[in-house]
Amino acid sequence: MTHRILLGLLLSILGIAGCGSSTQTVQLRRDHSDQVFAVTFDRAFYSQTSDGQLEVILVSEGPSKSSTNEPLVTSGEKSVRQIVHLKILWQKPRGYRIDNPAATNSTLTWYVIAGPHDRLIYTGSAWTRVIQNQSSVELDIRNATLTINRVVGQVRDPLKRVTFAGTLMARQSETAVHSFLEELTSYRSTDSSAALSDSATNKTPTH
Repeated sequence: MTHRILLGLLLSILGIAGCGSSTQTVQLRRDHSDQVFAVTFDRAFYSQTSDGQLEVILVSEGPSKSSTNEPLVTSGEKSVRQIVHLKILWQKPRGYRIDNPAATNSTLTWYVIAGPHDRLIYTGSAWTRVIQNQSSVELDIRNATLTINRVVGQVRDPLKRVTFAGTLMARQSETAVHSFLEELTSYRSTDSSAALSDSATNKTPTH
């Protein structure tokens, strides 16, 4: 039952592309499908490391509605929270041309969180063009492909592999980025501990 709820909630949060015009919206296209979905993020933050790399956090949470403004999920069902961690490793120098359409300069990790013990984690890479302002950045994400990396709890992956593209604005906040990265690190630590525990439990004794 949980995986069915997650599928309905995830696809309702994505929505059909073209239903909104928010600048915080990116498009997802499922592999081997013409269906395009749009994800709208409520918040977007970034911070810059001492070596020039950018850490970007995108957050989507709360109820979603269809293009007719009707709720897509009943209030009795659990909500799905999404966090994307985009790490821009280097930026294109002025005048630099991208000759390879598969070129990338960023890593992407997308967390779909259905509860304290239920989540999906997708990973991939992207090309991200950065326009830096005084206290914000405009990010143009292209050539992004995400595949399922980890399934935790009683959920199933409804997407398998998707392409990810869009333009959005993120405001500078080292505090917010640090807080979300700590949260994501806690998930990875919990998942690793659970994997070790399962391995020890299932290990066949030797004689």
